[in-house]
Amino acid sequence: KDDDDNNGPVYTQKEITLTADTWAFANATLSDSVTQDSVIYQPCAADDSLNFTLDFKFSFSDGATACDSSIAPYGEGIWAFNGAQDTLQVKDGSTLLKWEVKKLNDTVLQVQYVDSIDGNAWTKTLSFERTAPADSASN
Repeated sequence: KDDDDNNGPVYTQKEITLTADTWAFANATLSDSVTQDSVIYQPCAADDSLNFTLDFKFSFSDGATACDSSIAPYGEGIWAFNGAQDTLQVKDGSTLLKWEVKKLNDTVLQVQYVDSIDGNAWTKTLSFERTAPADSASN
C-alpha cells in the first residue's frame, strides 16, 4: 500500500494473510429474509480455488470439474480492502462485488454479499480454506 522509502510497499496484516496462499472453495450458503440458509455448494466445487496477490489481482477459478457459474462469481480482476478492512472489494471487468469479511485468519476466509437472483436479493456466504499452511517466517 504505502511506500516505505527504504523497504518498498508496506502491507497490512489482513493483506498479508489474504495473499499468503491459495484458498480452496469449501462451502456456499444462500438465504433471504424469509427462508433459512440453504447450502448451494456442490461437489463440483471441490477443486475450485481463489487466489489473491500483493499486486491487488485475484482469480477465482472453476476447477476441472466445472460448476454452475451462478453459485460463485468465478473470474479474475482486481481487489482491495475498504478503509476499515472489513469489506473486500473484488472487481471482475465491470462487475464490482463488495464482500463483507466475516472471518479471515490463517486457515479460513469467509465472506458474505448480496446477490440478485431472478430479481430477488439473496445473501450469499462463501467459505474458503487455506490450501497450504501460511509461511509465518516470511512476514
